[in-house]
Amino acid sequence: MSKKPNVKDMSLKHKIGQLMCPGGGALSKMSMKEADAILREYQFGAMWGCGNINMEMANLAENEIGNKAKALKGKESQKHINSVLDIPMIVGMDCEQGLGTTYEEGTITPMGYAIGAANSEELTYELNAAVAREMRSIGANWRFGGPVVDLPCRLAGVSVNRGFSDDPEKVSRLAVAAIRGMQSVGVAAATKHFPGYDPYEFRDNHYSATQISLSLEEWEKTQGKTFQAAIDGGTYSIMSGHMAFPAVDDEMVNGEYVPATASKKILTGLLREKMGFKGVIVADAIDMAALSAMFDREELLARAINAGNDVLIGTRLRDSDIVLKLVEEGRISEQTIDEACQRVLDMKEKMGLFDEDYDPVSYAEKYDIKEEAPKTEEIAKKVCEKSITLLRDHNNMLPLSKDKIKTVGILFSGHTKNAPVDEVRAMKEAFEDRGAKVTVTADIWTEELDAFIDASDVVIYAALIEPHCPSGLPSLHGDKLGTYHCAFSNGKEKSIGMSMGYPYIHFDVMSRARTFINTYSKCPASQRAFVRALYGEIGFCEEAPVDTEPKLRLIYC
Repeated sequence: MSKKPNVKDMSLKHKIGQLMCPGGGALSKMSMKEADAILREYQFGAMWGCGNINMEMANLAENEIGNKAKALKGKESQKHINSVLDIPMIVGMDCEQGLGTTYEEGTITPMGYAIGAANSEELTYELNAAVAREMRSIGANWRFGGPVVDLPCRLAGVSVNRGFSDDPEKVSRLAVAAIRGMQSVGVAAATKHFPGYDPYEFRDNHYSATQISLSLEEWEKTQGKTFQAAIDGGTYSIMSGHMAFPAVDDEMVNGEYVPATASKKILTGLLREKMGFKGVIVADAIDMAALSAMFDREELLARAINAGNDVLIGTRLRDSDIVLKLVEEGRISEQTIDEACQRVLDMKEKMGLFDEDYDPVSYAEKYDIKEEAPKTEEIAKKVCEKSITLLRDHNNMLPLSKDKIKTVGILFSGHTKNAPVDEVRAMKEAFEDRGAKVTVTADIWTEELDAFIDASDVVIYAALIEPHCPSGLPSLHGDKLGTYHCAFSNGKEKSIGMSMGYPYIHFDVMSRARTFINTYSKCPASQRAFVRALYGEIGFCEEAPVDTEPKLRLIYC
């Protein structure tokens, strides 16, 4: 047990440590002795990535760094790390698509648009609580994965399917349910990315400067509503993003507007003072180009802390020394450090880290991943079965008949390192369960495509575009687009277009598909729900989470 410390009794260096959130991978490259020395010296308040902590440190896992970790090793790693620290650490993970994206035993859950299509506050609460329980089982307790309350831009790959909807009211309702779900289990929400995204900004702040073009009044009627709802709904933390907002702060550095993460007017003036947020502001990864390319390291850290961020994701192990120097030079006041440190400690108290019976192992062992994963899968199934959206069926080919469909061809298109069959494995197995023989291929056209179509009773054109895959504009291009040069000319009467991610593929690439369906997610539960809907075993979602008919003049003019 560790009692909640009094900030006044802490050393300046250890107060600064509470603001730091380095990635676990940095420690995993060290010997245990070296890692312990770093932890004792800097007393980090948080760490990003439970999986990397487990990899090499104390030989707790066999996998190479970057592969999925073993969930059962998490609590052992956390026990050791916290034994070295004076104050319990918060462990942050993205888990935007569930724990299964990082841990072998975890569940991969549907993306935001699928949740928005299901449009159930009860299921949203249950799903987020279930993901939080899986996180707790491996010692993680801060979900950097959201909820994402950004209103999307259809041309911005970084925002594909991550939020719930383009409707501020729906986003607000579901976001509050998500926040309450995960925080009911003791996992802090990190509502993101304040102040949101711009409806016309297609650039990605991982690589480029980005900005919100709205006036403050326009923002308050749209994007501002979703963050205000999250604040009023009790989110423990809000993640600041690297989007500039010149309507609030028009300072420029080298011809570019200063991003929100470095703006006191946006974080302190707007978010804290005007909107009344009292919790922790956590800066999105500070090595993204929109921020890191604008300032040198000292200026970056000074601006981020002075702006009002309480925790900085992606700090380097010795950034605390730089911040200490900045305080000694008067570029950051010790009062600013004290206030940030206090907010971090207050959040830890809400999460139970100063409870009399707290220790990292019992904290993790309250939930067993082997018991929780099946429960999460069942909730994911319910969400996905309410989310499958039929955009059109001009040939009236649905529902499919098990008696007539003996061969299914799945033609996969997407920017992924995985084999096509791996990306659609759950779909393939679902067809096979209904007696069909299934062939999966990718990137074929002309005579080869004709032969593939002729050999199939039904052809599924399955496209996958998801966040950061590809990076940049969300589209199929190059060889991935070649198939559609001649698609839907032969076999149009038995062809079904579908998107497992980006919901505008039907417009951008497959406008000639007479039957088209959006699943919004590639998770196994979504793929199985898609097949169930094809055969009429479940109904289709009645209302898409976003406007799926793009208004060209609004986009291009």
